[in-house]
Amino acid sequence: MHGSAQELESYKRELILQYLIPAFGSLVTFYEQKIEDIVSCSLLQKMVRNQYMESPGPGLTGFLWFSIEAMCHSYFFNSQKNMLCGTNIYKKRALIFNGDSLINGLDRQDYVQILEDGFVLSISFPDVLQLMNKYKDLDQAMRLFTHAQGMYFRQQGVLREIPSLERVRRLRTEHAAFVSCATKEVQAIHAHLSVKQYYNKIKQLETESR
Repeated sequence: MHGSAQELESYKRELILQYLIPAFGSLVTFYEQKIEDIVSCSLLQKMVRNQYMESPGPGLTGFLWFSIEAMCHSYFFNSQKNMLCGTNIYKKRALIFNGDSLINGLDRQDYVQILEDGFVLSISFPDVLQLMNKYKDLDQAMRLFTHAQGMYFRQQGVLREIPSLERVRRLRTEHAAFVSCATKEVQAIHAHLSVKQYYNKIKQLETESR
């Protein structure tokens, strides 16, 4: 979208009202002052496919991200295995943030990358913490989201232990939208395989289905 600063600010507010606020769920009650506080500390950016939104760093230099139109994903470099390991696949209009870094100040290990062109909203962690301190229902919601993240990561740990062919099968069936927009290299990261291994497993699946 091209336009004046005033038009972009109006568009940002429209996106926040239509998409970001509902993403916090029914636990958070919104009224004019709370909405204005969120609008004032939010940034709207237009990003292009495969652009990096965030890289590893100190905890409080992170952001809460919200992609309007595009899927995103996160991964880290596993130095013990000397490979990239996927941590999360985000559908569009999902809250993207590292809860341990936001709540506990732990260093961020993940790279966060957008997989398609699209508008993205962001709020810095210091601003998120100010909002949480001011609004107790928002604080509760962010802590519940963080708890859910922990449960998801534990489930992913179990998934990594199943045979590689079954991992690839599940990835391609349970995350079809992700597979349709991500490169094979990115898909391999979330199958916890090298690109060569991933290609070989896809060939195995194709042979099975004939």
